[in-house]
Amino acid sequence: MSKGKTRSPNLSHWQRTVLRDLRAIAAKNLSVLEIVSRSHRRDGTYAAITIRLPTKDLERAGNGLPLNDYEDFVVKIPPSPVYPPQVEVEHARFLGHPHVLQGYRLCIYLDQSREWNPSAGMAGF
Repeated sequence: MSKGKTRSPNLSHWQRTVLRDLRAIAAKNLSVLEIVSRSHRRDGTYAAITIRLPTKDLERAGNGLPLNDYEDFVVKIPPSPVYPPQVEVEHARFLGHPHVLQGYRLCIYLDQSREWNPSAGMAGF
């Protein structure tokens, strides 16, 4: 390795597979899903990728999340399929809303043991 270059972090087989799946889904659905950032290690365990979704056409509710026309979400992928991916935002606009944990993590599963099917990969997510 030459000076000045950093080695990309090692990802688990599961993380590489899931990230590849997500990129393939985005490539087929350009108007619905955009990859904003490349994957990287986060917290020493999770791989993370930032995606952008169009939200301007979603129905708005009085007490709903204050959405912009497009929203960026960080998908955190654990090293194995035992636990489902997590979704976070990198702003505080959702702070205090139901199903927003610690102000930035979105609760997307009522019961992850029934709603998370790792065999479906990112298509199931």
